[in-house]
Amino acid sequence: MRDGDCGQKEQVIGRFGTLDIVATCRTQGPNRVMHITLKNQSVDVGIVTSFSVGFCRNPVVEIISPPGWRSEQSGGEVKWLLPSPVNPLEHGVGADAQQSGFSIVLRPGWTQSRSLSYGAIASNGGSGAVTAVTHDCPGP
Repeated sequence: MRDGDCGQKEQVIGRFGTLDIVATCRTQGPNRVMHITLKNQSVDVGIVTSFSVGFCRNPVVEIISPPGWRSEQSGGEVKWLLPSPVNPLEHGVGADAQQSGFSIVLRPGWTQSRSLSYGAIASNGGSGAVTAVTHDCPGP
């Protein structure tokens, strides 16, 4: 997805089985704000405890997290996660649930990479899973 492709209508920017990462965008001064919602539509995914979205050439100005979540940034990669000692069974995104409040303020002209990941635990608190797609940005 690119800056000009993101508008007020929800668009899926990442899909892992029945977990959708959807976004809308709006203009804020000279920048664009991408609002992200996680939609976990099945127990197959588990309870989502982290996810990331990547961008080419680091257009990130600011990261906003919903209560209970924290963010990390490495270059154009933005990651949200539930920090310890937050209980993921209470605050993670479980089956048939959604979580909004994730936002990224971006400089004009941004391009999203295909770099996406998520982390989850089984609904019984068992082991987690992480899925990733490689970075694909052209040029320097």
